[in-house]
Amino acid sequence: FKAQRPNGYNCYLVLFIKTKSIINYDGEDNCCCPNTFILFNKNSPHFYRADNEEYIDDWIQFEGEDDFISRISFELDKPVYICDSIRLADYFKLIMEAFYHCRSANVTDHLIKAMLLDVSELSECNVNKSAHYRELLEIRRNIYAHPEQSWTVTAMSEKIHVSEPYFQEIYKKTFGKTCIADVISSRVSAAKSLLSSTYLTAEEIAFKCGYNSAVHFSRQFKQETGIAPSKWRAKQ
Repeated sequence: FKAQRPNGYNCYLVLFIKTKSIINYDGEDNCCCPNTFILFNKNSPHFYRADNEEYIDDWIQFEGEDDFISRISFELDKPVYICDSIRLADYFKLIMEAFYHCRSANVTDHLIKAMLLDVSELSECNVNKSAHYRELLEIRRNIYAHPEQSWTVTAMSEKIHVSEPYFQEIYKKTFGKTCIADVISSRVSAAKSLLSSTYLTAEEIAFKCGYNSAVHFSRQFKQETGIAPSKWRAKQ
């Protein structure tokens, strides 16, 4: 999947991307992890695509609200990571039901504003609650962009010059899961892509995804998905 709209739309576009993806902003392609939110401004270029696997998102286009948009605290055209504190998918469901069934512009309008305010408050909170938020976000993006690397708590904490216990604490507080859990998720996600699109052996895939042995890879894959890599491939 690839979206290329050099002139964007003449309205706002909200995306809630549920899979690993590539989004171009600031003139560069950036790897974004699942649960990424982005609000594109009117007529802003849209360049985003799947990252070698399936692509799933919720989306809304809407007009007006210029004054309201100018007051929200997060930047337009830039991705915002949404942790589990906001059930964003529920907002999309409610907005859809209001638009198609209630036929009420006011209800739809209020729901969209509520969603954007929630994201705005989360974004502001994330920036304020940790002096290392942007550094943590960059580490997380790199984890999903390069699952094959040797990601250790020691190496990650050294990147932002903090102790290992403190790094683990602020990482989980920021993203709702541990850094090691994210590493495992990124590797299993990469393995799924290779299993479904190549004929590489389990050992070759294990190596490409950062594992030292096929046994360790198979065990962790099954823990995450409930089935062995070979059975997952057969289902594809």
